[in-house]
Amino acid sequence: MHHTALYHAVLAAIADGNTTRGGIATYLQRKSTDLAHALGVLQDSGLLSYHRDAFRKNRSAYRIAEPLLTFYHAIMQPAWGDLERPGRAEPVWRRSKQRFTAQIVGPHFEEICRQWARWHAEPETFAGRTPDQVASGTVSDPKVGKTLEVDVVAVGRDDDRGVLLALGEVKWQEAIDIGHIKRLEHVRDLLVSRGQPGAESARLLLFSGAGFSDQVIQRARSDSAIELVGLDRLYAGRE
Repeated sequence: MHHTALYHAVLAAIADGNTTRGGIATYLQRKSTDLAHALGVLQDSGLLSYHRDAFRKNRSAYRIAEPLLTFYHAIMQPAWGDLERPGRAEPVWRRSKQRFTAQIVGPHFEEICRQWARWHAEPETFAGRTPDQVASGTVSDPKVGKTLEVDVVAVGRDDDRGVLLALGEVKWQEAIDIGHIKRLEHVRDLLVSRGQPGAESARLLLFSGAGFSDQVIQRARSDSAIELVGLDRLYAGRE
């Protein structure tokens, strides 16, 4: 029973946005070494997945593999008292919609886009190359003292060397505008300055569930390095 409670606590911590082992331990007020067994069991059972940062190998994150579990821990469990009473479901949903989008739908859509890039994208998406790894990643920008998150990082293999094929931005309820392209271009420039193999020719992938601005569409037509992936292309292969 003790182990069951710990497993649920770990899932709740991750559902609340604590994805590193240190973050989970802080959330639960435990030592990180105390979590090794629980994290291992949850991974072995397929409830958790473990992901290394594409650019920082010493940085990793845990994700809940089943969105329904995230929904339970992030939305239902905190409001259980209200949900047990008739007529309370609608106000619970109203105050939970933003959390639902940010912590469940958004991250799950990002993972769908990574899986598409890894397994379903046509080779032309990567200039005829095929990625053998697709992950998320973080790139530090020393000039502003910030870390920039990249939703999709596609890497191919050139002999024994990893070569960057593409960087991607994912938005579920937000239309992609020219600012998103400029952000990815900035990340690409940072990687070029650091000598990242393949960075100079890396494609820019823009994924959106809400569409693309006219300026972005025009830019993509004139720049073969930019790929737009909307829902039609993502699910049915249509441009």
